[in-house]
Parts: sequence; C-alpha cells; structure tokens
Amino acid sequence: MAELVSLLLKLLNIDPGSIHEKAQKEDKVFSEQDIALFTNTIIEDVTYNRELLALWYDASFLFSKKQLRDKLVKVSDDYYHVYLETGSHKFLVRRIAVIKLARQFFANRMDTIFLESKEVILSLPHPFWQTPLLAELKFLYGAQKCRDEFEGFLHKQVEVYQGKAEFNAVRICLKALLEIESLTVNEWHIKTAESFEAESDDIVANRKLNTFYPSISRNYLDGLKEIASVQEAKVLKSRLEMKLREAQRDDYKMVRAAGAVILPKTEIRDCHKKIAVFGIDSFESAWRIFVSLPVVPLDTINKTAEGYRKADGPLARFFPAQVKVNEKGAQIGHAGVEDASLNLAREFYRERMIIFIQLLKNQMDIYETLDKQFVFGMVETVQSPFIPEDRTYIFSMGIYEGFNNNFIVAAHLLLPQLENSLRNLAVKAGINTTTYEKKDQHENMLGGILEKIEGLAKPDVLGELKNFLIDTSSVNFRNELLHGLMNTVLVQHYSKYFWWLMLKLVFETKSHFDLE
Repeated sequence: MAELVSLLLKLLNIDPGSIHEKAQKEDKVFSEQDIALFTNTIIEDVTYNRELLALWYDASFLFSKKQLRDKLVKVSDDYYHVYLETGSHKFLVRRIAVIKLARQFFANRMDTIFLESKEVILSLPHPFWQTPLLAELKFLYGAQKCRDEFEGFLHKQVEVYQGKAEFNAVRICLKALLEIESLTVNEWHIKTAESFEAESDDIVANRKLNTFYPSISRNYLDGLKEIASVQEAKVLKSRLEMKLREAQRDDYKMVRAAGAVILPKTEIRDCHKKIAVFGIDSFESAWRIFVSLPVVPLDTINKTAEGYRKADGPLARFFPAQVKVNEKGAQIGHAGVEDASLNLAREFYRERMIIFIQLLKNQMDIYETLDKQFVFGMVETVQSPFIPEDRTYIFSMGIYEGFNNNFIVAAHLLLPQLENSLRNLAVKAGINTTTYEKKDQHENMLGGILEKIEGLAKPDVLGELKNFLIDTSSVNFRNELLHGLMNTVLVQHYSKYFWWLMLKLVFETKSHFDLE
C-alpha cells in the first residue's frame, strides 16, 4: 500500500500537461514497480477522486493501448470536471490535449468541446492561459478556424492592455497571435520588441526623481534581443540601441550618486571601442571574451598605486589616512596613504572591468537567452574542483540567475557558497580551517580562510577577493551585502562583478589556485 500511495503522490506532483512529455525526455519517469502498479491495480477500488483517476489513466496510456481505448473519453471528462470544480486551467488544457491521442472517439462532440473552450478563452480574467489553450485547439481544429474565432478578439486585447500599460499581458496576447499564425515570426519579434520599448518609455515618462529603475535598461535590452536577427527592424534596432545607451548612462549616474567610484567619460568610451574591436557575432564569441577577462594582476595594481602616490607628492603627508564613512556619517573603515592608493588603483580597474562585463553581457543577451537546463548542464559538465559535489545545485541556480541578469539574487545565492568552496579547497590542501584550539570549535569565516589560503590561491585573485569582499576601507561587499548595509543601487552594481568573479573561479579554477 505504501508503494501505491507513493505513486499517487508522484502523480499529484506532476503537472498533467507534462506526463507524456517527461516520459519522452527521461528514461525513468516511472519505475518498474510503478508500471506494475499501473498494470495490476484497479484504481477505482482505491479512490473515487476524479483528479487522481484522470492522472492515473492518463499516465497508464504510456503502457497500455487497451487503457487508451477504454478510458480516454472518461479521462477527458474527468479533467473537464476537475477544471469546473477547481477553476484550474491546466486541467482544461490537458482535457483538450488528451483528445489528440485518439480524436475519433470524440467525433460527435468536437463542436461542443470547441464552444466550451472558446467561452473560457473569451472570459479569461488574464491572458496567461490563452496561448496553451489555443495551441491545443489549433492542433485539433486548425489554425484557420482559430484565426476566424479569435484573431479580432486578441488584437482588441492587445489594444486594451497597451492602454492600461500592462505590457506583460500585451506580450502574452502577441504570443497567442503567433500561435494561431496571425503574425509571422518576424512580425511577432518586432511587436514584442516594441512592447518592451513602450514599457520602458512609460517608466521614463512617469519615474520619480532620484529613484533607481533598473528595468528601464533591461527592457530596452530585451527588445534588442527580440530583433537581433530580424533584418527588417533596422530602424527599431537603432532606436533601441540609442535608448539603451542613454538608460545605462542614467544607471551609471545613480551608481555614482550612491557612492561608487565612477570612471571619466573618456575611459567609458575607450571601453566601448575595445569591445567593438573584438567583432562579436555570436553568444559564443562574447562568452569566450567574457570568461577570459583577467583578474587585474597585482603588479599592475602596485604600479598604478605608486603613480597615484607620486602624483600626490608632498601633499600626501598632510593627509595620512583615507576614511570611509557610511550614510549616517559614521567611520566604518580607514586606510593609510599606501593602502589608500592601492584601493584607488583597484577601484579604477574594478569599475573598468564592470563596464566590460556589462557590455559583453549585453552582447550575449542579444544573441541568446540560456535556459535553466542548459546552464545546469554546463555547470555539471565543467566538473569544477571549486564546486563541492553537494553544492552543484546552488551554484547552478546562482549562475543561472546571473545569466538572466538577476545579479542580486545570484549574489545572495553564491556568496555563502564562495566561503564554503574556499574552505573545502583549503581542507583538501591540508589547511586547518577549524578553531580546534578553542573551547568552542567553530569554522573560520571568510576573512580567516582568505588569510590561511595564501600559497593555495594565486596572489592576483587572493588580493582582489580580500579587497573587494572584506576590506572595510574598500567595497567590503561580503559584509555590506549579508548585513543589509548596502543600498540597492550598489548591490546591483557590484553583484554583476561578483557574479563574474564566481564564473572565473568555477570555470578557471586551476588558473587561480595551486591544486595538486
């Protein structure tokens, strides 16, 4: 009985629309024991619940043609009953989808089923379920019938949602129009790009002063992604590129106002020119450059810092320390002249690198959006010694969020894992990271670990991790982020840099650590 209960719970946790899809993609959705239960159990002796009955027989169709003949009509009816009882549209979608398995069993009911489905689509309070419902109807009734019945309604919906500035709903309706072939693929891409442009234009027109709106530049970028390969959208592409540059300049001004060191415009233009020289023409070419951007060498930092000190000349002795204060004016860090000049040098190269990171990430986004399965597979394939075996999932999630420009989420996922990974590498190298000598034996925190892995971590990356993450006179990203002391603008700004650093450590581990 326990095995049967386990199988029923498994069915309840599988979306009904994905039962057959999962079976096609995976070797073992159901075990041999599950299949035996499907074959030998009279499910009506166990339950009268129509949802469970529909799910049970729907899954059993994978193993038994006889069940398909005997139970298909009942499964369709049960799914419709569950939809009417719960209001959950996933059951209505599946009700229509199972008819495809043997539509001849429904020959005298096809008109009724279409009218029932049409009534639902026309009365949906939100368009989310339009596209999956129309996809199933198109398969059964053809694109022409769907256009005749729904094209005018969907165009009207687009106008209504545009008037309400509900741009996500606009894009859902456009997707539905594509599904019934009222739009060509290129027309859909162009109209979707225009909706992203209109959304950001609306935010710009109504934004408040001194408020950070990262969605403005993100939407313009998403618009560019839509039309990257559409030849007839050159004017729109140029317009979006211009608006994206302006939005990113505004973002940069907000970062400067929040307290980050910002490069002169000449340096920013130089970064743009250097990216243009690479001749990027695909996601892969942008990715190769992105992940190979170097951690700035310690020698370069020292030479630049020395230049700063010489430029200061005799004035430096009158200002023997650099003091960092928080928003309340409290002193939270200080550095002597030498350390201050090193901080300035690191800040210069770090901000320059952030510009390169943003420009290259823009290029990657324009050419391709990576789905979760691809990113998880990429992380799994690289078999990085930086990732402990039991932390692969969290690393994969953090890296995936970064690829989707959710850098703040990525940083919150990955920062604790950085500390654990460094500790793991240290232990494997025979370095003690536990305070065994004390009464209460605790693991060293990040600062202690970074001190102990000198010789294991290469000087360039070790110096940058210390300065960026834990130096109170510098960004102090680890403490500022985890204690909620850093404002949103700076978290967004520095999180993309931290995400890039983590990619370096994951994909180039042996370049940054002396591993046996």
